[in-house]
Amino acid sequence: MEEKTYSHYLDQIRDLLTSVKSAPLDLDNKYQKSTRLAELISLLATEEQTPTEKKSLNNLLKILNTLQGRAIVSNLIDQSFRSKSLNKTLDQILHIFTLYGLPDGFPKSLKFRFLALKTLRPTFPKFLKTFTQRAIIKESLNILNFADPLALKKYLNENKKNDSIISLIQKPSFGKETINSNLKNILSLIEKPYVKNICINILDLISKNCACIAYDQLEENLIKIYQKTLDQSKSKKEKQIFINVENHKDLEATIDIFEKILSREEFSKLKVGFSLDAYFPESFEMQKRLTNFAKKRYEKYGSSISIRILKGYSLNEEHITSSKNNWPSATFTSKIETDANFKKMILFGSKLENIKAANLLIVTSNIFDISFSLILIKENSLEPYIFFEIARARSTKAIQKALDKIIGKNLKLFCPIVFKKDFHLASNFLLGKINDVTNSENFSSRLDTLFPGSKSW
Repeated sequence: MEEKTYSHYLDQIRDLLTSVKSAPLDLDNKYQKSTRLAELISLLATEEQTPTEKKSLNNLLKILNTLQGRAIVSNLIDQSFRSKSLNKTLDQILHIFTLYGLPDGFPKSLKFRFLALKTLRPTFPKFLKTFTQRAIIKESLNILNFADPLALKKYLNENKKNDSIISLIQKPSFGKETINSNLKNILSLIEKPYVKNICINILDLISKNCACIAYDQLEENLIKIYQKTLDQSKSKKEKQIFINVENHKDLEATIDIFEKILSREEFSKLKVGFSLDAYFPESFEMQKRLTNFAKKRYEKYGSSISIRILKGYSLNEEHITSSKNNWPSATFTSKIETDANFKKMILFGSKLENIKAANLLIVTSNIFDISFSLILIKENSLEPYIFFEIARARSTKAIQKALDKIIGKNLKLFCPIVFKKDFHLASNFLLGKINDVTNSENFSSRLDTLFPGSKSW
């Protein structure tokens, strides 16, 4: 299909953003402008969506928005790669369909796979296992990619219009051998000339079994990562490393280590970032602390850092940890509180006295959050310092296309990656994405019904 060369909605968006440029608004006007901008972005996204993309998304949501469909998909992801035994895997797959049946909304191709599995299993067991697994992998490649060099290079080249931030899904680190393997994989990614941005999960670099030495391990491994990044930057292959803290208990200690390492003169010019989850009440105070550190570093060396603000991804894990240990919840107890903290962090970060030293990377596919942030950016001409990140997914494809036309290179794509041999490790991430798409409190769960004038709007 030919790319659309003209859009009335895009013209209106540009006119609206031009009207607020360098013209600070009061709160009421800001609300009105951002609401109107959200309407226009929604209409532009709908215009950018092809009939094939719309049909594909509707089919997916039709399955996931039923308890039966959600149970089948979740169990297939969880069980299809768990065992190396051929018969055990096929038994599990058949059991899932026998237990839950076949929903009416299931595509004919999936119904055909089930019938083939049921009738041809005795004759072609290995083929049917591969057949089923490939179907799951094919669907999963809409939201993640393989880390193997050829596949990764192909993906990054195809999406080089927008910088991609990759995050490697790895084995849980219970011992030194796994940590060293995880570190080796990260260092190998940094060496690749086509990789520019990497988000590193600190749990890949510390032992879960030895809490007493975990933070020493983290400091040692981060220094190795930053040193490798610095070496690549000297070779004119500039990289940016983002640190992601999955668990609340590690947040403050990781910031201590982050600031300690970046205070070293050898890392004075390094491009680095730190992720903060808005569902942790302490995140706003941590943002202020990091911003103050960034200001001192900027004043001394002229180098900024990036603060990556997201609402939070490991909510279920945090709730489980709190329940098992009889601790108070480490996160906000309501979505409204998280959303409010998210906006508070954006407002603080976008202040002129903060933004040059601590650039912002706003992680969201919510067009209301995006519109609010775009108004702030245009009011104060903050384009060089604030970027947006959107997760690669079928559900966000239309919004991604719209944002690409509005903000261009200020849009970054987040893509988790996993080695083909370790695809089973992606199960937890994939199940989390299903929860995101189906949780009624999340914006992404309403994409099929949310448009200006609708009841959901």
